[in-house]
Amino acid sequence: MGLFSIELMILITAVQFSIPTPITNFEESIQQINAYPTTLSADSNLPTVQIDQDPNNVLFEQSAEIIMEVIPQTPESILPPLISLPLDEPTTEPLTDPSMPLHEQPSPSIPTPSGVWTGFDFIKSLHIGQTGEDVYQLKYALHFLGYPITTKDFMYDKSTSDIVMKFQKDHKLHADGIIGPESAKMLNKILKEKEISIPKKELSIAQSASAGYWITINKTTNTLSLFRNKSLIKKFPVATGAKPTLTPEGKFYIKVKLVNPAWGGGGYAKPVKGGSPTNPLGYRWMGLDYKGGGQYGIHGTTAPKSIGTYASHGCIRMNNTHSEELYDLIPQNTPVWIGTMQKLKLWGVDEITTPSIP
Repeated sequence: MGLFSIELMILITAVQFSIPTPITNFEESIQQINAYPTTLSADSNLPTVQIDQDPNNVLFEQSAEIIMEVIPQTPESILPPLISLPLDEPTTEPLTDPSMPLHEQPSPSIPTPSGVWTGFDFIKSLHIGQTGEDVYQLKYALHFLGYPITTKDFMYDKSTSDIVMKFQKDHKLHADGIIGPESAKMLNKILKEKEISIPKKELSIAQSASAGYWITINKTTNTLSLFRNKSLIKKFPVATGAKPTLTPEGKFYIKVKLVNPAWGGGGYAKPVKGGSPTNPLGYRWMGLDYKGGGQYGIHGTTAPKSIGTYASHGCIRMNNTHSEELYDLIPQNTPVWIGTMQKLKLWGVDEITTPSIP
């Protein structure tokens, strides 16, 4: 959510509560909002996420859902788990004939090992603002096909969208700069015809956090990984804090689990009962022990298009079907490690490219 949208939200709140002083910056607006009590649901029969005046609590975090910036709405099916991706730069050869159209040139790629082809894993529509392992994998695919991808990171930015649009025009697809089902299908068709495999990443665990279930949340890739001892069970795309500091980093555990948590309204909106399709928390809450279990947590969302972006005020958002699946698997006291890719590596959670890039 952009700073302008945040300040607009705070200004509206200021009018509602007759705050006399103007809001001049983000920090000041946080202080003013924090001076007013938070409204909780009056329905004592519903489980309610308890919060305090912390601006990064559940209620403040969910204010992004009310005035969230418009994200392109593209068809999206139920999301399968993420697949890990490479971090290393591939070794490539120069294009043999610069005068040829990009999609007709020989591809600078790694060979398909042992006749096993691995393509681009399409798990959701991709557009500007998203971050994830699927974005990283897309960039490698386009690079292998000869398109001028210069940064193979995890961010789907405007330059990525422009190159996707060029790919779509080259193959007579609707050129909107968004990777949807048809573009993904065409991309994999070409990769397979050219026998180009996309390298994957497997997680290597030096020491597990538990002999049972435990979780890592990679803020660099917006990926939640579920383990059992040292075995990876599944990966899920998530949304994390709009600023790097908003989602806390550290080794936590699940303290609170709630089905159909009620939402208090954050002092600016009417409370929403648990189980309502308009509840910004979705249908599951898995609260971290950090600051009590009610301020930061893993939960569902009413904004599925925000998954894969930096959008929250601290919480970890999941697709609702994914949050329900995870909720049913993990018990209370499940360890949760949150950090950047570099921090997770320091803790012994590393990634290995398969197959290796020559």
